[in-house]
Amino acid sequence: MGSAVSYTTPADVAMHNQVLAIDITFTILAVASVVLRFWARLKSAAGIGLDDWLSVGGLLILFINLALNLIMVVNGLGLQATQLTPANLTWIAKAIFGDEIVYIVNLALIKISILLMYCRVFALRRFRVGAWVIGIITCIWTLLFVFLILFQCSPIEKAWNPLVPGHCWNMRGTFIGNAVPNIITDVAIILMPVYNVWKLHIRMVQRISLLGIFFLGCFVVVASIYRLVQVLQLDQNNLSFTLKNPTTWSHVEVSTALISACLPTLRPLLTSFMRVIGMGSQVDNSHSASRTPGIPASSNGTFPAPSKFKAWPETKNISNDEIPLNSIKVETDMQVIESGPNWRHDV
Repeated sequence: MGSAVSYTTPADVAMHNQVLAIDITFTILAVASVVLRFWARLKSAAGIGLDDWLSVGGLLILFINLALNLIMVVNGLGLQATQLTPANLTWIAKAIFGDEIVYIVNLALIKISILLMYCRVFALRRFRVGAWVIGIITCIWTLLFVFLILFQCSPIEKAWNPLVPGHCWNMRGTFIGNAVPNIITDVAIILMPVYNVWKLHIRMVQRISLLGIFFLGCFVVVASIYRLVQVLQLDQNNLSFTLKNPTTWSHVEVSTALISACLPTLRPLLTSFMRVIGMGSQVDNSHSASRTPGIPASSNGTFPAPSKFKAWPETKNISNDEIPLNSIKVETDMQVIESGPNWRHDV
């Protein structure tokens, strides 16, 4: 590795500390989210599934992303290229080469984790087909861009060593080509559950709160768009300086994607916490509020005979899971009215 660069001016020191603080803080938040996710799964009847293990894979790759960012910072990320040695610039270029591959693979892994979580909550065939389609598109797009990044230069070594004879594609164009489909699939994944949640026969407040859980990923889209804006400002001749914001926001984007993928699964922990602080009855009431209330027997002989509760098909296999859809029931009431010799039977 090149010799560590000294950040001397107050502005450079502040920039250096800011990059480190952002990268480390978001990594810690991502670690906490994954740990809490597994704790919540163990407390619920849902059990640990493939979507949960993929979140662990995403966290491990996030550590690699953090290590690559630290290599860039140590070698002068954020400083002008003229302030750095050739060895520093080479290490930054190597880290960028690996970081872009890690970034694409990790986002794909997190997207697949979210889609699998959706399939656990919604068992509707149309929904699952849509999830599979987006998942396949994500996998194909990921493999394509990993291939493009690996072979953006011929020979590959020229990606970090400009003195090697050969040629490279425009790195800026590769970043943009990756960012656009990434944003499109993010938006598609966020919007997927909207229609199914909106159809549920529950109070408007509950409906909006459920949609809010799924819309937590909107910040990921914001981070993706902001990163794309920063990528458009890249200067091939001064990458050490112009790559500071794109690489920092890449880490923020992946971290928030992982956090957003975990937050919907934490409801069992929230329920337990509410009970500990004395709000358990409110939580329980919110579950029962979505059921059709019973009708007391009247003096004229009319009485209800509710049939057996049936869960919505998309939630029949979920028990105390992250999304409180399992509390939503459909009830059919039967009335028997007796009036002298004639009587009628209404369903």
